[in-house]
Amino acid sequence: MRDTGFVPKIKLWEFEGNVYIWRFLGRRKFMSGWHFVATEPALKSLLALVEIMLAEPSRARKRIPLSPPSQEIVYYAHGHDWPWEPASELYLALADEETTEPWKLQLDKGTLCLTCDTAHMRKLKESLEDQLKGEDDFCIWPSNGHPRFEPMTLWFW
Repeated sequence: MRDTGFVPKIKLWEFEGNVYIWRFLGRRKFMSGWHFVATEPALKSLLALVEIMLAEPSRARKRIPLSPPSQEIVYYAHGHDWPWEPASELYLALADEETTEPWKLQLDKGTLCLTCDTAHMRKLKESLEDQLKGEDDFCIWPSNGHPRFEPMTLWFW
């Protein structure tokens, strides 16, 4: 039998559940950025992924399929009928420590790319843990500015 060597945990990780991520279209002065809702299995699955990324930072990047949110999910999250746009996939990556951008959230051809440093990845981990406890209506953002006006804010509902 051939020795296949070490298999990184991130390659063995499998996604479960549903994650919905969208942003409102137009120039919104209120609720800028991206909005995140997930089922309990998805929260547990993502939490496991983030823990793997923090433990094995040299291989810390993964694509996660997203489910399109229904109008009911979008409205339930914050009660607005504004036009919105979903992301179709999430690309999550742990940035190299020498990065100048500790939190970067951008859309590229339907894929929402979230790259963050270790400190922000820990904040993401805490956010997923808080959601599993039933807490919501909070956000993570990159700057000292106000999160309602920051296009790279990630709102948790």
